[in-house]
Amino acid sequence: MEEKVLLAVAVVVLLVVVSKLKSLLVTKPKLNLPPGPWTLPLIGSIHHLVTSPSIYRAMRDLAQKHGPLMMLRLGEVPTLVVSSPEAAQAITKTHDITFADRHLNATIGVLTFNGTDLVFGTHGERWRQLRKITLLELLIVARVQSFQRIREEEVARFMQSLAASAGAGATVNLSKMISRFINDTFTSVLTVADLFPSSRLMQILGTAPRNALKCRNRITRILEQIIHEQVEAMDRGEKTAHEGLIGVLLRLQKEASLPVELTNDTIVALMFDLFGAGSDTSSTTLNWCMTELMRYPATMAKAQAEVREAFKGKTRITEDDLAGAELIYLKLVIKEALRMHCPLPLLLPRQCRETPGHGLRHP
Repeated sequence: MEEKVLLAVAVVVLLVVVSKLKSLLVTKPKLNLPPGPWTLPLIGSIHHLVTSPSIYRAMRDLAQKHGPLMMLRLGEVPTLVVSSPEAAQAITKTHDITFADRHLNATIGVLTFNGTDLVFGTHGERWRQLRKITLLELLIVARVQSFQRIREEEVARFMQSLAASAGAGATVNLSKMISRFINDTFTSVLTVADLFPSSRLMQILGTAPRNALKCRNRITRILEQIIHEQVEAMDRGEKTAHEGLIGVLLRLQKEASLPVELTNDTIVALMFDLFGAGSDTSSTTLNWCMTELMRYPATMAKAQAEVREAFKGKTRITEDDLAGAELIYLKLVIKEALRMHCPLPLLLPRQCRETPGHGLRHP
């Protein structure tokens, strides 16, 4: 046991020494960085965050001490924390293009084919074309409405499963069923490899990137099989009543009318974005809605009464029925759940391109 402890201490000391030597040997330009708390070797500013029960409260306390623009180092990753309206406007509006990119950590890099998708892609002509395809071809109203029948069938199947479990008196794991129904596949994980992106050792020790690669490979095989089958159908001249999302992308690929190349990897990466954005946010919102309703039975009873009054006598509710009903109270319940438990950050972390901003120069 003592040998293991000594070995662990020796490894930590060795890493600290290597880190210090590396910082001494590599000359970096002097930057006018924002103030921030004192740092430790290797972990940087992480110790200031883990000592508080909530990370956002720790950041609030640090910002009150160091100002609205504060520099933290999460491992070796320099992170700018913005906590004032003026500074936020400077970054998201005045210098929007400068901060337009997203930071690729080890796990996200694997899942997005090293940032070749839309969400984490580098801002430029290729990104603009992918955004144009998504808005004008994949997410147009007519395309979304064409999948109405599929959505209604899945909801009906989900409700039948719930009713069968309730009729048998079985315990229902609603969160698990909702996640399965929505096809919740992707999660974001903070790993050791994310905090030390330049360290090959940390990349080897980190398990999340390897797990993400396995997950990506499994889903990629499924999507590539679908792509292969649809390409063969297109070559045979077969047409379907409703063109699917992959079918739209393959048609654009075959037409070759875009200024950028639409490869199969890009198609798979875009499908990852759509599945991830549409599944995780929906399941998270539904889970929290049901959690809060179960916490407050009176609120649930009032929402149930409104729904039953609006759809009395109906055993199956369609999207057209929902469009014609007001359901004011139910909508307020959903909005309150979104306010209390936002499924995603209102502003995703951004990556700077080393350009002056707000009187300072950021790495």
